[in-house]
Amino acid sequence: MMTLRQSNQSFLAQVPCFIIHKRPYREHDFLLDILTLSNGRISAVARFGKRGALKNAGLLQPFIPLTMNLVKNYSSLWNVGAVNPHGKPFDFGLPNIFCAQYINELLYNLCHEEEGNSQLFASYLETLSLLEKNTDVKLSLRQFESVLLYILGYAPNFADAFGNRFDESLFYSFDPQNGFKVCFDKSLECFSGKVLLNIAEGNCSGANELRVLQKVHSRLFKMLMNYKPLHSHELYSQYLSMQEI
Repeated sequence: MMTLRQSNQSFLAQVPCFIIHKRPYREHDFLLDILTLSNGRISAVARFGKRGALKNAGLLQPFIPLTMNLVKNYSSLWNVGAVNPHGKPFDFGLPNIFCAQYINELLYNLCHEEEGNSQLFASYLETLSLLEKNTDVKLSLRQFESVLLYILGYAPNFADAFGNRFDESLFYSFDPQNGFKVCFDKSLECFSGKVLLNIAEGNCSGANELRVLQKVHSRLFKMLMNYKPLHSHELYSQYLSMQEI
């Protein structure tokens, strides 16, 4: 990959990437949010007008590994140039397609533009692969969330609010801004100190540990997204309700 920077122009050549969000833009174009290996999340215009229409435009869909040329002049938006496949499209069954859409939503809503992180890109690629294979789905999602929260600077500290080791005999509440505190009110949702201690020691694959991680991560993401609902959650809920009919 090559990056050229001139006085008023930036150019990215054959950058590995994925489309994570796509929406109409002006009369003929689309605005894409792209997760790139080198530059993180990028907003770019794909032009479909009569003049200079893109080749391989059908590739501009989520979950297809791509390489892409991108150029930026005076605008804050990049422009999509040559697009080529960089591997086979991922093919998810139900309900894992909703999990894949969920991680795309997290990236779209939370990643800062043009802050590249190869660890995040690698975690995203690995998670899609595991979802496609239907392998350790809950664990893979929690691991991806952990990587994303760490990169955003909001990884939870699995110790109490004073930095002390969890007590196995106690229960703890969790607040996104203040961390874990000993909980004596059984009407509140509290987490077992034993389970939290397992997570702190890296033993995260058990059902109880994964359940606690999901709830802790969910509270953090809700705070970071100003409690905006996730469309993927709504689709998954609709899918579950259809299964009950």
